[in-house]
Amino acid sequence: MLFLASLFLTIPLALQADEGPSKLEPSASASTATAFWSKSNNDLRYMWMLPEGYSEEKPRHMTIILHGTGSDYRWGYWNNFNPRHVKLNPLRAGDIIVSVDGTSPGNNDTRLFLSGKKDIESFATFLGEMRERFAVDQIYLYGHSQGAFFVTLFASHHPDLVGGVVAHAGGIWNGVKLGRKMKDVPVVFLHGTKDPVVPLLNSVGGRDAMLDAGLELTTLLRMPGYNHWPNSMRVSEAIDWCEGMTSTDPERVLELAKELARHKGPDSYQYEITPALGLSYQVAARLLGSERSDYGIDEVPLKIAAQGKDLTDAIDKHGKAMVKELKKSFSKKLTLDGDKPLGMLLAVREDYRGVPSVEEWYDGIGFDKTLKKQRKKASKLYDAYWQDTPAAEAFATTVDLLEDTFLIEALPWNLSAKMEEWHEDARTIDIDKKALAKFKVYEAWKEAWELGNKEYKKLWMKWEWEE
Repeated sequence: MLFLASLFLTIPLALQADEGPSKLEPSASASTATAFWSKSNNDLRYMWMLPEGYSEEKPRHMTIILHGTGSDYRWGYWNNFNPRHVKLNPLRAGDIIVSVDGTSPGNNDTRLFLSGKKDIESFATFLGEMRERFAVDQIYLYGHSQGAFFVTLFASHHPDLVGGVVAHAGGIWNGVKLGRKMKDVPVVFLHGTKDPVVPLLNSVGGRDAMLDAGLELTTLLRMPGYNHWPNSMRVSEAIDWCEGMTSTDPERVLELAKELARHKGPDSYQYEITPALGLSYQVAARLLGSERSDYGIDEVPLKIAAQGKDLTDAIDKHGKAMVKELKKSFSKKLTLDGDKPLGMLLAVREDYRGVPSVEEWYDGIGFDKTLKKQRKKASKLYDAYWQDTPAAEAFATTVDLLEDTFLIEALPWNLSAKMEEWHEDARTIDIDKKALAKFKVYEAWKEAWELGNKEYKKLWMKWEWEE
């Protein structure tokens, strides 16, 4: 049931009528924090913008934006580094930012990132040209929707060309070979839990497939309640983790760990989530050597190592507070109960991955094993929403399966809305009495998830750390 990529296409944000920035060939003397556009030698248009203080003598990281279906090179500009976003939520302010055309023509003058060899090699050629035209250190790929599927594919073919990959609102195309040659490429699956276009299941499945293939530098950054649209702040966090897990500069690693642990507040969309404490812990743990991290850094200055320890200890302590609260409701037997904070149970598992106090407790209650069993039972429930299933049958399937799938966050995004709509129209759509009697299972599920989400926010808002 891995990946439904071929069934879901991006619904693009409307492209502006004008071309936006002026055309200019890349130049170190160009104005910084100002967007321009150009065309590559293989006819791919791209927007580009230099960071403050850029010079050819000091290479910078480069973040390249890959759009989804129905868009072109301008998508990255309008949604990530136009003046409004640069002011409010800049996308990796210290990086060279590039937004490029898809590698194949689409409909109505749009572009596509397809999975053919021609597309892969065309993009590899483009990356080579970017290195020639700019002073570049690492290249990070940020793909949205179709672009997200493409960046994971590309990394599987050319892991040596990228420093990290962020697949936002995407996943992995069927047939992508996840070889060990990708083991040093950090990959972040970024996804809104209420994405109506590409289901969250794609990113969860992509993350799990990579981990099962032994690609340990893979993680999931979930965006509770968020939809399909772009979000510069969260993408920056994802790339910060990619850099933080591979940089050999202890001072930079500490800086990134601190940034990940910081409360960001509402972003330009007035959206706010917990600081990325699990990601921060994983990055900071590298400063403590191989005993604390498989990616530990040798010869870390004592002052930096001490700060890294303080941060990891603080996150672990905060994780213990989360576990203490969860222990009040959950023991070794995980059951569905509307009075239990179910939404918090899943959120803490995902958001605190790698934090010892959290890992130990979840291992003790067998959470991952139970979740894996529940995922195997969920295929009928997915089919009820994603196929042309009669409403009464979909309703009955849901109430029959929720007790066996209640731990899964990646259920259909509109499950609640559809269940309540069907329940209200029960007579019209001919739902039988047996299925109606089980509606209380759905009500308990909804209550438990909403309670958990509310309790979780109360706790993560209390996070604080003084250097």
